[in-house]
Amino acid sequence: MRYMKKLLFAVFMIFFIGVAAFSDEIIEVTMSEFSDGIKENASLALEYVIKILNPNPKEIGEILRNNPEIQFNLILGDMGQNAKIEGNSFEKCENLMSIVIPEGVVDIKYFAFNECKNLSSVTLPESLTSIGNYAFNQCSSLAEITIPKNVEKIGQYAFEDCAGLVNLTISDGVKEIGRSAFNDCNHLKNLRIPGSLKVINEFAFYSCSELESVIISDGVQVIGENAFAYCPKLANVKLPNSLFMIGEKAFQYCKSLTAIKLPKYLKVLENYAFSSCVQLEKINIPEGIKKISFCTFYNCKKLENIVLPNSVTEIGDHAFRGCTNLKSVKFNDGLKKIGYASFYECKSLENVVLPGSVTEIGDYGFNSCPNLTNVVLSEGLIKIGAYAFWNCSSLMSIVIPESVINIGDFAFNESTSLKKN
Repeated sequence: MRYMKKLLFAVFMIFFIGVAAFSDEIIEVTMSEFSDGIKENASLALEYVIKILNPNPKEIGEILRNNPEIQFNLILGDMGQNAKIEGNSFEKCENLMSIVIPEGVVDIKYFAFNECKNLSSVTLPESLTSIGNYAFNQCSSLAEITIPKNVEKIGQYAFEDCAGLVNLTISDGVKEIGRSAFNDCNHLKNLRIPGSLKVINEFAFYSCSELESVIISDGVQVIGENAFAYCPKLANVKLPNSLFMIGEKAFQYCKSLTAIKLPKYLKVLENYAFSSCVQLEKINIPEGIKKISFCTFYNCKKLENIVLPNSVTEIGDHAFRGCTNLKSVKFNDGLKKIGYASFYECKSLENVVLPGSVTEIGDYGFNSCPNLTNVVLSEGLIKIGAYAFWNCSSLMSIVIPESVINIGDFAFNESTSLKKN
């Protein structure tokens, strides 16, 4: 009886090899028939769709790995409610070409489809609520994916290095994108982030080298560390009014970004947030920002003008260093400190008028600003740091307020046009 069952299955599959390979017809087999049939007919080129009834994903994955010469397009049959694709089930099944996951599955566990390098099509069910860490990592042929609305969490590195991913749809309802979830998805061009997501976690879209446009919907509150860093073609970014924090290095080395509008309720710009955005020409600083942090705009070579709102009390170390095209800065009443090398090598800066609220200019504050011709220091300034105006070769005169009690070493050295009265 068992021999006859295997024989009938073999004949069944051979019959379809001629017709189903060039059609949309589906072969339905039970789990046992699939297992027995593959073992007995491993030489068959299964280039058509097989629907497996009562499937066991772990066992199916093992069968695929044991038959690497056969390509598989699979539909998983009903697995019941609250079902799971267990961790590592299809890991390194390089012969899996496409798969449809049934309704009722709520969780795709860690590494479930990791390194399925020829997997080009995945259909996820609306019942899905969780995609585990590394679930589809390095599925380099995957061109399109829709994340269903009931997914609460996309795990860390879940789609990292899916180099062929062009179309990504994240449905309204998705609540969390984990660290590095879409890192190195190098063919992704356009992206919309739904408002159901509150936080875009660190490195989420890091080094997506072809990414050109990002629309972030109202509701998102935090863009995490390095979230869009090293996206060299990113030219258009729309930020929501709900956003209150842009994390460290969030847009670092976005070399095609020319302008961006920061939302009015933004409160925090972390270190290096826009550093080395070398084409950035225009950006507004909204009221509510208290500190321009360490290296926030470092090496933004095309940035021309900055207006600081009254809420800013400190300009951090290296904040505008290397902004070689920066011509004017409107310093606000309420500003207290200009940090170490804040405007170092701002070679186009011509005019500096500091309000009376400023008490300290840090070491190297305006060092190597060769076109700086006019500096107004107000009463209330206490400290001028070492090398603060060193090598400001066009500066001809400066009045030091009586309130200044500390002038650092070489504060005005190499400012060759400056004459001592």
